[in-house]
Amino acid sequence: MLYLLRNVEDTEEIVQDTIIKVLDVLIEGSKHPAGPRQPAALRAWVYQIALNKARDRLRYRQQKKRRARISPLEETRYHSAEAHDAYTAHPGIQLESKEELAFLWRCIDQLPDQQKEALLLVKIDKNSLKVTAELMATTPKAVESLLSRAKANLKTLLQKSKR
Repeated sequence: MLYLLRNVEDTEEIVQDTIIKVLDVLIEGSKHPAGPRQPAALRAWVYQIALNKARDRLRYRQQKKRRARISPLEETRYHSAEAHDAYTAHPGIQLESKEELAFLWRCIDQLPDQQKEALLLVKIDKNSLKVTAELMATTPKAVESLLSRAKANLKTLLQKSKR
């Protein structure tokens, strides 16, 4: 979820909300039809809850930005740059790497939601096409198609921005 939201506080809140939702459903047991039918589906079910909550948070951010017209830089912090493995300690190179990573994330943000989710689940979270398809409630072929379109769209966005 951190790669999708790119904000530690929001991600922690989503994880907490997801745990509460899962526990509520599991404690309610047969009273609640939304729970997983089979134990094997538990992972996908929990991930789907978290993904839906993350989507809601992203929609809220978009609405907030539209209303405000201007969003402060502090609202969108790119924590993933901290995870970037700097090949040297030179501050200039580290700054350039952070800027490039932030630029890449801005381009990824412009992708349609499903393409962005497929790209992040496969390339960042290292899930297989099959697992990604389960998590997105679709087929592996559909995930493959989403990935292909995401890569093409990302390439176009990167080329447009470099001109």
